[in-house]
Amino acid sequence: QVPEVASLLLALLPYCAAALQLRLLGKIGLLLKSSVLNRSLCCEVQIPRKLLQLLASVEGQPESERLQGAVLKVIHHLATCYLLLRTLLLTTSYLLLTTYY
Repeated sequence: QVPEVASLLLALLPYCAAALQLRLLGKIGLLLKSSVLNRSLCCEVQIPRKLLQLLASVEGQPESERLQGAVLKVIHHLATCYLLLRTLLLTTSYLLLTTYY
């Protein structure tokens, strides 16, 4: 359910006041921070692309610096997942190679 909720919240964001956008981004951040599975599933439904589009669109809006900071925090959670998964894959590959060869 998390990817669909995050996607829906991001779709609604441009229609909300800046204060509500900040609250919604905080909620999305909490959803992503809560588990690696949530972050992974959100990546599958292109949440990172949507966040980058949102980052570009908030420039010039009231409180744009705070909004950009909130978007960057959410992107950070997703980047952490990507780096963690990549590190796990590399470590697993290394262990498999050194164990069998």
